[in-house]
Amino acid sequence: MSIVAGLLHAADDMGVLFVGGTYSNVDPMQVDKFEAQKRVLDRLGIPWRDVNIKSTRPYTESVPILEEAIEDCGWKHYAIVSHSAGGLTTLSALLERPELQDNLSGWVAYQAPFYGASPVDRATRMLDIFDPLRIRRAFDFTGLHRLSALTTREERLPYMRRHDDEIRRLTAEKPVICVSADAGTGTDGLVDTDSMVLPGAAELSGGRATHLGLTMGGHGSASHQEEIFSRAWGEIAGQFGCEVLDRL
Repeated sequence: MSIVAGLLHAADDMGVLFVGGTYSNVDPMQVDKFEAQKRVLDRLGIPWRDVNIKSTRPYTESVPILEEAIEDCGWKHYAIVSHSAGGLTTLSALLERPELQDNLSGWVAYQAPFYGASPVDRATRMLDIFDPLRIRRAFDFTGLHRLSALTTREERLPYMRRHDDEIRRLTAEKPVICVSADAGTGTDGLVDTDSMVLPGAAELSGGRATHLGLTMGGHGSASHQEEIFSRAWGEIAGQFGCEVLDRL
C-alpha cells in the first residue's frame, strides 16, 4: 500500500462510490464501467463499490439511491467518482442533503452536463418538428423524454443559477475535480465542454476524447484513462497534506 493509500485508507477509513450515467448498469451496454479508475484504486488498496442507480430513468430518481448508499457505505470518509448524468445525481444529492458533505473527502466528476447539453437541445427540437402535438411528452411511459429533457440547457441553466451560492460553498470546502473533454467540436459528442465544470471546482482536461473515452474500456486509451484519474486522485489526496507519489 502506498503512502497516500495508507494515510487516506487506514487513518480515515475511506472508500469510493462510483456513480454512472445513463444506461451505465444495463447489460450489455454498461457504458460506465470505470475499469481504469478501479485499477488505480485497487493498486492503492482503496475499497470501492458501484451505486446501483436507475440508469434508464431520469437522474432525479437516483438521488435517493445515492443518498442511501452514502449513509450505508460504512466508511468514515468517502469519495465519489461520477460520469455524465451521474454528476447531476451527485450534485443534487449533495445539495439536497448538505449534511452528506460532512464526510465527503472529494469528488471527481467526469463530463457532466451541469449546464446542459446543447446536442440534446438540438435533438429535442428536431423531434418536435416531427411530433408537433408533443405526443411523446404526453405519453412518456418509459421516461425517456424526461430523461433527456432534464439535461437540456433550458432545464439546467435555471437550476444552476438558483443553486450557485450552494455550489460555490461546496467547491470551496471540498476538493471537487471536474474532468472535461473535447472531441474537437466544443463538445465530447454529447456534452458541451464548457458545461462540464462547476464554479469554483478544479478543472482537469482529459484532452481530445469522446463522451465515453475516459471511463469505458475500448473507447479510449487505458493508460490515458488511468493517467487522468491518477492526476485527479492526486488532487484529492493533496487536500489532506499528503505527499502524492509520482507513480501511483
